[in-house]
Amino acid sequence: STYDLLQPQEAFTKIEKDAEEADLVIASSLGGFYASCLNVKSKVLLLNPCLLPQKVIKDILASMNLSFENEELCVREWNELQKLWNEKSFDNYAGIFADNDELFHFKNVFDENMKSAYGENSAMISGTHQIAKDDKQLKDALEAAEKIFSKLK
Repeated sequence: STYDLLQPQEAFTKIEKDAEEADLVIASSLGGFYASCLNVKSKVLLLNPCLLPQKVIKDILASMNLSFENEELCVREWNELQKLWNEKSFDNYAGIFADNDELFHFKNVFDENMKSAYGENSAMISGTHQIAKDDKQLKDALEAAEKIFSKLK
């Protein structure tokens, strides 16, 4: 499926439906925010997730010479989705963050809000924002995630 990530409620609804039967959900960047709101039993791997899109998306779009249509609506919907964090467990989540992410860095937000009862569920690897597009970074991320998931229930 494709998702218009700047249509928050619509994107989340599609992602939620697609993730229902998945054994593993992998999401990165803004997709990582939507995956952080999922309430699924499957393992969820977040790669450099944009956990506070309402704080950074305007600057990111501007750097790409894109305008931000419906900013007020997006921010309102992102804030509503983020409330789901308070209603769920993150025991099946792993967050992988690159030390040289050129766009944003939300490891501290992950560690403060998405702790697992089974121990630390985040890791830092050497790399940049687009972990999934670099074979070495992706390999390192998957190895770090495997270690995290092996400790989780």
